Amino acid sequence: MLASPTVRFAFFTSVSNATVAVLMAFWPLWLTSRGLDATEIGVLGAVLLWVRVPATPLLGMLADRSGKPRLVMLLLAAGSLAISALFIPAYGFLPILLISTGFGTLFWTIGPLAENAILRATVDYGRVKIWGSFTFLVMTVVIGRVLVAAPRDMLLVLLFASVGLVLVTIGLLPSAGGTAHRRDPGGWRILLQPRQMLFFTAASLIQASHVVYYSFSALYW
Repeated sequence: MLASPTVRFAFFTSVSNATVAVLMAFWPLWLTSRGLDATEIGVLGAVLLWVRVPATPLLGMLADRSGKPRLVMLLLAAGSLAISALFIPAYGFLPILLISTGFGTLFWTIGPLAENAILRATVDYGRVKIWGSFTFLVMTVVIGRVLVAAPRDMLLVLLFASVGLVLVTIGLLPSAGGTAHRRDPGGWRILLQPRQMLFFTAASLIQASHVVYYSFSALYW
């Protein structure tokens, strides 16, 4: 069954969205268990968003120029899994900020690279993405139910398991075809074009509008 590219991408999307459910919906609960207060959680969320603004296009260009985007995704997932192990002994704002910045730089870049791979593959985009959305909804309910009785460090276990599965599912993805990566519209200079900067600004503001919800909703509830 995994011979189907659509199934492979759907499997990856499901697993990656399970990881997103851990990080977006419930991770602040783990942060408070390790000594962070509301201000520190807010600063952490802001730093991670701003780091993603330059990291995503730069690592994306690296993957594009290499001609081996799946290999780059594998390296990013492996790096994310390795860095996530540093969360185990981490307590306090500065150590968690540094670890989170390294983890977030690598992990959150995998999604855009996967989107590019899905769009370039001969698969049904809607069928692939709907499984990711469905998994996010289910995992949000499941994790919330588990955390009623489980310690907050259960979120670490879920993070390790889901990122490990992301690494496995990337290995199952079909290799990218074509030679689109050779089309160079201007290299890094495209990042400085007014329209591109406007796009980055708009994307940053959209993400920033979600920070309060993702950072504090679980704590409030």
